[in-house]
Amino acid sequence: MPESGFLTGRPTPVYDVAMEAAYNPGEWVNFAIGLATASGALTGLVFVAVSLHAADVLGSAFHRRRAESTFVILLGILTASLLLLLPGQGRTAAAVEMLLVGAVLAYRTARTWPVLRTSPTREAAMSYMAGAIAHALIVLGAIGLLTRAGGGLYVIAAALILALVRALSDIWILFTGMEEAAVTDPPPR
Repeated sequence: MPESGFLTGRPTPVYDVAMEAAYNPGEWVNFAIGLATASGALTGLVFVAVSLHAADVLGSAFHRRRAESTFVILLGILTASLLLLLPGQGRTAAAVEMLLVGAVLAYRTARTWPVLRTSPTREAAMSYMAGAIAHALIVLGAIGLLTRAGGGLYVIAAALILALVRALSDIWILFTGMEEAAVTDPPPR
């Protein structure tokens, strides 16, 4: 049996398994199930938060856009998760699907920038940057999956988790921070 490891210059079996998983959508079924479940539940929470604070959300362009963006991000995560669950699809099909999801989310992020500029709070800027980074990473991970370089599905997974955390933070603000934010939010024009 040939030796493998760092000193021999050959990859170890653990490395081989991880690298193969990075480009094999079939290995990500359990992750996709968990992510689909979490994003579906959080999407419902957005509806609850907006229902509880409808007047505040509808009365502020900033909070209205926050609710819209959070909803779109969660739908993007849900869509990406469900696409990864399609049976029998290969690396190329999954890469194209993730590229489309990432491109839609990146486009949505770019369209959110003008609204963010009207209320440049530190919290809003951090939320925006987390989303922008996550969406760019989805696109880069999809390109990596397509070209079999750069970590592929590991990058996409990290990006989807970052987007989920960002959405969770925004849901928290929609539930608890509306009154505080209303004090600092300029009146609607």
